[in-house]
Amino acid sequence: MPVSRGPEPAQALSALAVLLVVLAIHGWLARRALADLGRPGQRVRTSTKEIWTFVIVFVGIVGPIAWFTFGSDTGW
Repeated sequence: MPVSRGPEPAQALSALAVLLVVLAIHGWLARRALADLGRPGQRVRTSTKEIWTFVIVFVGIVGPIAWFTFGSDTGW
């Protein structure tokens, strides 16, 4: 029975590259969403600013997109 040694180095490197791209996109979107959320006088359509902060930071790439879609009064 052959012993599995894990993914090939090229596959692992590709997976790491994809992960880094997704994290970079999330970081950019999260910074933009948090800046929008923190503007003075920014109104929130749904929920509270505290809950939206949690969603933006911890829900991943979907959190900032949800903020601009459902939470922000100004949108994109």
